[in-house]
Amino acid sequence: MCGVVGFKPTFGRVPDVTQSFFSHAPYFHNGPIARSVADADLLYRAMTGPVRNGIFSLPAEHTQPLDNRPLSEIRVAYSPDLGQFPVCEDVRAKCRGGARVFEGLGCQVFETDLCLPAETETAFMDIWRAKLVGQYGDLCSKDMDLLDPVVQALIEEGLDMDMIRLGEATKTRDRVWQVMSDAFAKADILIFPTTAVTAFPIDSGAPSKIAGQEINSLIGWFLTYPLNLTGHPAVSVPCGLCAKGLPVGLQIAGRRLEDDLVLRMAAEFERASPWEKIAGSRLCQRTE
Repeated sequence: MCGVVGFKPTFGRVPDVTQSFFSHAPYFHNGPIARSVADADLLYRAMTGPVRNGIFSLPAEHTQPLDNRPLSEIRVAYSPDLGQFPVCEDVRAKCRGGARVFEGLGCQVFETDLCLPAETETAFMDIWRAKLVGQYGDLCSKDMDLLDPVVQALIEEGLDMDMIRLGEATKTRDRVWQVMSDAFAKADILIFPTTAVTAFPIDSGAPSKIAGQEINSLIGWFLTYPLNLTGHPAVSVPCGLCAKGLPVGLQIAGRRLEDDLVLRMAAEFERASPWEKIAGSRLCQRTE
């Protein structure tokens, strides 16, 4: 939404010594936000590496062989909505344009019929609720009042959950993993919108409806959380401006541990479609 590059590495690639078996993993991934793919890559290299006391810490990236195949051999699957999300037409159009950029680079680009389980959103929310209850559920009412009201509401909802519901959420998470694994069996890279809408006025709050469909205004407008369930690496790059002159983000995701390929393809995209050329002076114009 801000015209910047954000990289979420494979979960565990950037260590976090505060994480334990009961943590917000993999809801929180450590990764860089930067002005360009090169800057994000540079910061990522400084952040990555194993640590002895990081439970989910992974070996350094250079232990994996680099993928130096010609771009003509890279298979890029494009999904306009992950088979589940309503996406506004402005965003769809710009992300379709992003797919054409990869075609212009010589990649093998095709539209995928990937479709996440209908219960994906519910599963994400229920696991989140359970984790928040475990983290904060024993706070006294005075301390509870210090938490964000949204977090308080999620804790209250989590206290009403039973183990069967949490088990179903975990099963759905497995199904999300399988859907993504199937997609990466056919493609090296998956591209899709980062958010379903462009930036909205902060005082009016997140949208409750997109393209005529009701959504969960808490998470129904961003397409990033399915990869938090799976831990796959993904980078968001600017791919255009909507009619109001607001940035649109394109997600480039890859197989687990193939962070280098994700960053390489993001860099190729950025060279072919530089943000400075996309935005120009319009980025500085005030939109109503």
